[in-house]
Amino acid sequence: MKNIKNRNAQYLHRKSFEVDSVVRDEKGDISKMYCYITRDEGQVYESGSSIDKYTLEFIRKGYKVAKKYMDLSPNVVPTNTITIECLEKVDITVEYDLSNNITLNGSYDDVTETVTITGTVKSSGGTLQGTEKIPFKVTLTSNETNVIIGVIDCHVNYTYASISPED
Repeated sequence: MKNIKNRNAQYLHRKSFEVDSVVRDEKGDISKMYCYITRDEGQVYESGSSIDKYTLEFIRKGYKVAKKYMDLSPNVVPTNTITIECLEKVDITVEYDLSNNITLNGSYDDVTETVTITGTVKSSGGTLQGTEKIPFKVTLTSNETNVIIGVIDCHVNYTYASISPED
């Protein structure tokens, strides 16, 4: 959902009122009418964008993240990505602990209006085993206004390479 589209119809926003009952005052004038209201727009040429809580949240924030983590492991998943949809062109800053065994880079694609955060394992060396959760922050700054539109807390699930010959 990159562009929010309005509904395109023959008679946009036209309503039809079907009178259910009428209440009159003592002089006989109509004081109330109870009606059923239905949409009567004629031919619909193009449906508009669905407006639900997810779309409204996307509009409010200016970005949408499907998942805020990536899995990395030497020799198994050495490279992985996180994708962030944006409503405007942004500059990206990725902040993380440089002493970890990973590199993280952000890029913006003008055509798809998405930010891609790419994580790559530097080397498969080391003797540690198990999984470590490595936090990082992605800061999105509006290219037009130079205002920060979001700081997203993400993490890498880093699984160390096994040193056991049985694996």
